[in-house]
Amino acid sequence: MKKVLRRLRVLGSSIHSPGDAWLATRMAGWRLVLPALKWVLPLPRLVRLMSAGSPGRRKRNRAREEQIATLADAVGGPRRNPRLDNCLERSLVSYRYLSKAGADPELVVGVSRDQPVRGHVWVRLDNEAIHDSVEEFEEITNFGRDGVPATTQPPLDRLP
Repeated sequence: MKKVLRRLRVLGSSIHSPGDAWLATRMAGWRLVLPALKWVLPLPRLVRLMSAGSPGRRKRNRAREEQIATLADAVGGPRRNPRLDNCLERSLVSYRYLSKAGADPELVVGVSRDQPVRGHVWVRLDNEAIHDSVEEFEEITNFGRDGVPATTQPPLDRLP
């Protein structure tokens, strides 16, 4: 119960306006359905679903982008508990709302450089990871704001 109250306090301290509350509610909705969607949709299709498409005419607002990243973290579960916090789900939510806000995020998929192999997904904005330290991961592919893979490395089973 203490953990739930602590998460609610973190979320509450991240909400500063009715718009933030509405955004957090929509993010929470996606966080509820993404655990199922990630098992039934291939990753490229899931990313296209979460993308906002072409940038349009919306002007970037860096303060809003920071708020989106903060809310995406707050809506997610505690990082120390991988059952409650999932990098793919957190990153897809951030990717969706950053691109809707006029930013140009990339959704990046990578694997650890160490053994055992671990996968990780993060969002890169202006060439920087917004949620995580990712130095230990090798990028395999990334998706631009339109949901299309921007780069693809050889499949893992073909790496030397």
